[in-house]
Amino acid sequence: MAFEIQKRRTLEERAGIIQKLAKVIEGRTKEISEMITFEMGKPIVEAEAEVKKVVNFCNYYGSEFHPLAPQKIKTPAKKYSYVKYLPLGTIYFLIPFNFPFYLNFKGGLPNLLLGNTLLARNADSCPNVGRLIE
Repeated sequence: MAFEIQKRRTLEERAGIIQKLAKVIEGRTKEISEMITFEMGKPIVEAEAEVKKVVNFCNYYGSEFHPLAPQKIKTPAKKYSYVKYLPLGTIYFLIPFNFPFYLNFKGGLPNLLLGNTLLARNADSCPNVGRLIE
């Protein structure tokens, strides 16, 4: 059901959602960083850098989505064709423990932008980071 809703959204709507996500994550940087530090022992400064990297990643994908928009291409026969990226469905991710927050978004954001849905399995050592993302 989530995929049916997600694939009907326009590219601009999905990009807007990702931009809102950046603001939510930025507002919860301290909480997320502390959870990363608690669960995997990463120094708090590195955990904060990981969260800030995700915010930057969200801002980038939220604003630089235009190359994914349908494009009109002139073919050698002087006719026009269109290139349009269509969602595939649900994408399954296995997330390692070393960057439990960032790696969810590294592969996840482009897929969400394209209209796919995600099913992520965080490392057993970082279950609460996965819950925060959820």
